[in-house]
Amino acid sequence: MPRETKGNARVSTPTADEIERFVIDHFRAKSECDRQALLEQFAPDVRVWTPLSLTNRNFVERPTVGAERMADLIASEFFYAKARRAWTVEDWVSDGVKLAVRASLKAIIAATGEPYENSYTFFYRLEGLRIAESWEAFDTAFAADRVQPQPDSIRA
Repeated sequence: MPRETKGNARVSTPTADEIERFVIDHFRAKSECDRQALLEQFAPDVRVWTPLSLTNRNFVERPTVGAERMADLIASEFFYAKARRAWTVEDWVSDGVKLAVRASLKAIIAATGEPYENSYTFFYRLEGLRIAESWEAFDTAFAADRVQPQPDSIRA
């Protein structure tokens, strides 16, 4: 990784190939509910800025803080059944610090067993090859009308 100076600290900036591998593996981990990989991909103190429309419906807190919390949410059946959950990366662009990813999700809603499909855009701030901060944009009204969080599915 090329290095740049940020204050007095040396920060590694990932190459395009490293970022591409990271993006593919991150969405693989989300698809496969790979909690361990997710913990490695998120910075320990990651902040995820979920859409206000979901926060206002008490789906998740805003910001959602911490790698443990994010891995628990993603790897559980809080929203979607683990079986047949599939993220597809459509496109991505990055300058090594900021990363934008267009992806689509096909899944089964955990609460109802109904199929779910939606397109997402994720904006990440990276620290090396870890997500330090994240924002997501998607059709939240469509999702909120279908998805019913299952808090009991998150590991204790």
